[in-house]
Amino acid sequence: PTRRSSDLHAWNMVRLGGRWRHVDVTFDDPLPDSSEEIIRDYFMLTDSQIRNDHEWDSRYPRTN
Repeated sequence: PTRRSSDLHAWNMVRLGGRWRHVDVTFDDPLPDSSEEIIRDYFMLTDSQIRNDHEWDSRYPRTN
């Protein structure tokens, strides 16, 4: 998948327990000034959850 914008961006889709989910470790990467903070906002998201700021073509599996 690629992020919605002029910049190319990729993230992973994983299948766990028969369900597909999006995992974007780049968006969860903490800022340099908060290296102790762990962010999981983009971990195991459904299509509708990640669609707010990501876009991809239909050749990838749908989350269920």
